[in-house]
Amino acid sequence: MDVSTFVDQRVMDEASRDRWVFLKLDVTESSEVNDEILARYGVLSLPTLVLVRPDEGDKQEAIEGYVSAAKLVNAMRYFKGE
Repeated sequence: MDVSTFVDQRVMDEASRDRWVFLKLDVTESSEVNDEILARYGVLSLPTLVLVRPDEGDKQEAIEGYVSAAKLVNAMRYFKGE
């Protein structure tokens, strides 16, 4: 997704318009911190994208597996209520 989804102009436009922040975490190794992150966001498999509202940290949406640019843009719009 680094070379296809996140560099897609539609994703970049949507992200900049609504001030989305993308964080990439490597949680492939088991550790206390990684296990806590996986549990907090309900991640069961990798890769997983987690959308979290900055104003409502408890409201989140997880998308498992590869996500195309079109699917990510739709998810971002849906998540914010468009």
